[in-house]
Amino acid sequence: MDKDVAADFFPIAYAEGGNYVCMPLSSSKNSGVYFLDHEIPGLESLTKLAASLNDFLDLLRPIDRNEVKLKPGQVKKAWIDPSFLK
Repeated sequence: MDKDVAADFFPIAYAEGGNYVCMPLSSSKNSGVYFLDHEIPGLESLTKLAASLNDFLDLLRPIDRNEVKLKPGQVKKAWIDPSFLK
């Protein structure tokens, strides 16, 4: 986790690909639940998912792969480690 972000946020869940779901250490600053993209430096790596932990938990549901709709050209590049497929 980026040291700028690590000082103010703590991870509450692991998100695939080395990313995290985080919450701020101080409830008065940036309250809510955030997605942290480990490939983006600094606070720009954070995307707000919900205003509170309860709101975030209310958003969770089982995945239905049939609901995932990608627009043409939305995926620019993908790579899967061959050992993952075993």
